[in-house]
Amino acid sequence: MTAPVFSVVIPLYNKQDFISKCIESVLTQRFSSFEVIVIDDGSQDDSENIVKEIKDDRVKYFHQQNGGVSAARNRGIEEASGKYIAFLDADDWYEDDFLNAVHKSILEHPDADAFTTGYFKHKNGAVTVSTLSANQKQYQSIVIDDFYQNWTKGAFFFTSSCVVRKEYFIKNQRYFPLKESMGEDQEVWFHLAEHGCIVFTDAALSNYNMGVGNSLSFNSCLLEELPFITRLKARVNTPDFGASIESANRFIRKYELERAANNAIRGSKKAAIYLLSKNILSMEFSKLKIISILGILIPRKALFYIRKYLKRKVG
Repeated sequence: MTAPVFSVVIPLYNKQDFISKCIESVLTQRFSSFEVIVIDDGSQDDSENIVKEIKDDRVKYFHQQNGGVSAARNRGIEEASGKYIAFLDADDWYEDDFLNAVHKSILEHPDADAFTTGYFKHKNGAVTVSTLSANQKQYQSIVIDDFYQNWTKGAFFFTSSCVVRKEYFIKNQRYFPLKESMGEDQEVWFHLAEHGCIVFTDAALSNYNMGVGNSLSFNSCLLEELPFITRLKARVNTPDFGASIESANRFIRKYELERAANNAIRGSKKAAIYLLSKNILSMEFSKLKIISILGILIPRKALFYIRKYLKRKVG
C-alpha cells in the first residue's frame, strides 16, 4: 500500500463538541492522499466514541494516558506514515483546499522543510484574518527570509496551518517540548526559522477557534516569561544563531512590552515597571508603552471598573 503524502495529526483532549467537524474538514479535502492520526490524550468525555463512529479507513485512532498536547503531537509524528506531517488541533478546521494548496507549495519548493498558510481567527462571533494573508485563490507561495521580522508583526501562521516534513523531526531530533502548554509549538517554529526553510502561502486556508473554554488560547494572559522565549534569549546573540539577530531581538522587545502591558492591567505593576524600563528607550511599539504606562498609573480598582464597563458596552 502506497504511503500517503500527508499525515494529519490531531491531538484530542475533551473536545467532543468539535472533533467531528475537525475530522470532517480533513475527509472532505480536495487533495486525497492523506491519513488522519487522532491521538486521544486521555479524554474523559465522549470524544473516543465520536471518533470511532467515523467509518473511514483513513482515520486512525490511538489512546494514551494524559501527557499534554506536546506528548500527543510527538506520538502522532511517531505513528505517521506520510512524508509530511500536518498539525490540526481538535477544535480547529481546514478550508477544503488546504492540503491542495500546501501540495502545490511543496511542488514549487521541494527542498523546503515547512509549508504554512494564513488562517481565519474566530473569537466571540467575530472572524478576522491573520497577517500576510491576502486570501487569494492564486495561492502564491513565498520563502520566508526573515522570520522574526514577520513574526513581530503577528503570527502569520499557527499550528493548524502548518505542515512539516517528517524527516526534519527525525534528522534534527527536534520535537514539541514536553510539559509545556503555552508557546510549545513556537519552539518548533523557531528551530525551523533558524535551521530550516519555511514557505508561506498567502491565503487563509485554516480556521483557529480562539473562543473555546478548553482551548489554550482562551482567556490566556501573558504575565510570566514563557520557556520558549527564555531559550531564545539564551541563544540569540551566540555566533551560530541561524537567523537575523536584529529581528529576533526586536521580537523579544515586543514580547516583553506585551508582558509589561498585561502585568500593568491585570498582574503586577512592579513587574510592569521593570519590563517597561528595560525597553522604554526603543523607538517602537509606542502603543504597548502607552498601555503599560496607563495601567501602571491608574489604580487597579479603577481598571476593574473600566474593563467591566467596556465589556458591557461591547456586549
